[in-house]
Amino acid sequence: MINECITKITVWCLLLIQLATPITATATSGTTGELEFPDPIPGANFSKEMSKGLHLVDFFSPYCPHCKHLEPTWKRAWKKFATEHSDLNLKISRVDCVASGDICNQENIEYYPTIRLYGPEGAIKNDPSDYQRTVEDLMRFAKAEALNPDNYADADLTSQSLGLTDEEVIQLLAGKGECPYLISFWPTDKMSKKGLEVEFIDCAQCTPFKRIWKILSNKLLRSDIKTGHVSCVKSPILCEELGFESLVPLDNDSKERDPRVALILPHKKSNNLFIFPKEKVEIDSKVYEDFATRITHNNNAPYISKVDVYNMMQKDVDFIGASKSNIKNQEIHLVFSYDPKTVVSEDFDVLEHLIGPLQDFPNVYLHQINESLIDVTKTGYKNMYTMIKNIDGESDPLVLNENSLVLNTITQLPTFFIFRDGDTTSQVFPGYSSTETRNAELILSWVSLFAKPLYSEVTPKNFNRFIEQDADVFSTIILLIANSTDPEFVESSTKLIRNINIAGYEYEHDRLDEMYSNILKERADKQEYIAYLQSMKAKPDKVVDATLLDVAHVNNLRLSQAYYDLADYDENMSWLKKSLFEESLKAGDVVVIDRLDGRVFQHDSSGNVIDASSIPRLRDILLSVTLPDKTSVVTPESVQLNFKKQQSDNIKSENRGLPTTNKLYILVIIIVCILLGTRSKRIYRKYKISKTYKNKRDTVGILGKSDFQD
Repeated sequence: MINECITKITVWCLLLIQLATPITATATSGTTGELEFPDPIPGANFSKEMSKGLHLVDFFSPYCPHCKHLEPTWKRAWKKFATEHSDLNLKISRVDCVASGDICNQENIEYYPTIRLYGPEGAIKNDPSDYQRTVEDLMRFAKAEALNPDNYADADLTSQSLGLTDEEVIQLLAGKGECPYLISFWPTDKMSKKGLEVEFIDCAQCTPFKRIWKILSNKLLRSDIKTGHVSCVKSPILCEELGFESLVPLDNDSKERDPRVALILPHKKSNNLFIFPKEKVEIDSKVYEDFATRITHNNNAPYISKVDVYNMMQKDVDFIGASKSNIKNQEIHLVFSYDPKTVVSEDFDVLEHLIGPLQDFPNVYLHQINESLIDVTKTGYKNMYTMIKNIDGESDPLVLNENSLVLNTITQLPTFFIFRDGDTTSQVFPGYSSTETRNAELILSWVSLFAKPLYSEVTPKNFNRFIEQDADVFSTIILLIANSTDPEFVESSTKLIRNINIAGYEYEHDRLDEMYSNILKERADKQEYIAYLQSMKAKPDKVVDATLLDVAHVNNLRLSQAYYDLADYDENMSWLKKSLFEESLKAGDVVVIDRLDGRVFQHDSSGNVIDASSIPRLRDILLSVTLPDKTSVVTPESVQLNFKKQQSDNIKSENRGLPTTNKLYILVIIIVCILLGTRSKRIYRKYKISKTYKNKRDTVGILGKSDFQD
């Protein structure tokens, strides 16, 4: 506890020093105030200079072509950072590895240019390998690291990680541990019981990760998770069995390898080992903290109350809070709901199969409750209608269509629900029997579709993937243009996001009405088809087969809500190959994107920039783009995105019911011909199989049969 308190005080002091001590830069004579690019740090001054705070250092050679190519970018990044972020305790510096070869040798610089972050305690990490060395990327990396508490946290910390032997790890794997253990595996034979103060061969990331591991070992204490470390050189069989064979030899024939990490859960003899999936280590303690704490949480699947669920749904999602902590950490809650009077032990087995895979879905937490949550779902939808009624001042407020709601909540216990922070609506797993509710693969497929935050962040890196993801279900994106460093925007973000939510809920009302109307039309078409067969005096088994035809409950054309932060990325999205916007984006603007056709809307039909100031106006724009029959507003002009076109015609056609009457009769004639050409014995066999399966699924469920059975 003392160490933790000292650490927190140290971090806050250093952050306060940042704000109080701006970086000074030499200016040329005259009144222009032009910053003068500093000379490389001399080797003799390197240690002293690094001790003054954070430094992003470019190790270069004047004879290296790549270094010469980087130099103008480095100069622009230095000038921009010194101008815009002089209040941050980070300097952008250089070291000439020809003039100061001893320093570069001492720091194990193996290639040029090498960009590395340093703190007073030494090297912290290299720059990310998965980004371009542009001014924007260098600025973003420098700013993020200047604000990362991990970079100030280790000066007075003592590692809490304990060296573990083969026997001790085997005991943990046998379920004899008293608490979860996060264990790191290293390519060395000189580890002590208490520390990792050793050098490594063919493991460039071992040294920076050693520092992260020390920070992590202290952080996890508050979650009752212990940390340990294993020498793979001393425990070769154990490491090979775990798949870490590259860590066994002291050297690896000059082939790079990284430490590996695994979590072992206590009191379990199976499904208790979870290996961190990435072979390349992350120099970020938060990644491993999330890995350990969420697996531990989801393994326990703690009980949750209805009050807890209501509180989640009523949370405000905004940009208020340090480093976007609110909107960055929206949680998604997967709740296993069961009736204690009817549940059996086999119903819980599926939870074991969800623990590991749920790590693929950020911020998803597994819970359980011993009662139905259908009433909570209904209350959430009623709250939605409380929010959207009389937005236009209509005399007749919008009302909930109970029949439509029932169609979206048909299930039976046990089942799963998804609730999201800040969203009054929820998702119900369509489980009609134990066949579905015990199928982990089916459940995870459903989770992957709906376990997304209320507002996803759009970045240059994920833009294309986000645009194309699940377009057949989530057809339209509402993209809020944000600026998390603009105090005026941050202050107004709660209202802006609330307005977008309400406009989205109004759209959802019309979407649900469209989906329900389509189902009724398809049912009517099905009855028309059956009547046609009867009028043609078709054989009884053919009529029965027609009654068994499924009516697809299509439920798409949904909205995705997202944000794009101008504090991190440029206002023109210039990283796109094609210019999309007539004018630069501003905080508070809203961009609407049609995923199906790749259309991008920045202006409404009157030529005004779309924003969230008017809920009815934003709602009408959304309807005009996706459900034009539901509004009199003209669809605005758009710009076309350059990405692989989705099969939008096929997707949209799913929402128009069965073909029109003329086309229907043609389809009927074709089907009848096929049926007449099929041997009656095969038809009868199919009928018997269908009837048997339907009888198995013909359960009353928690909602009753109602009149919705097709």
